[in-house]
Amino acid sequence: MQNFINQGPNKTYEHFAQTIYTLSDKRLAIQEIGSLFLSLHGFVTHYLGQVSNYEEVKDLAKFHIDFLLRPLT
Repeated sequence: MQNFINQGPNKTYEHFAQTIYTLSDKRLAIQEIGSLFLSLHGFVTHYLGQVSNYEEVKDLAKFHIDFLLRPLT
């Protein structure tokens, strides 16, 4: 049962990693993609229970994404 429960997050990460790898002009190491995923996950987790809609954190989210992508482009 535990293995089945863990498949959802793993599939989400795999889809994210494949998309980033495909869309990036630079060949990224798997560690870079994993760190990007964890940082975005942390951002979402941090604000998940604190805001009621995306508009409340829209500017912060855009800044965070730009910050994360800077060394990758």
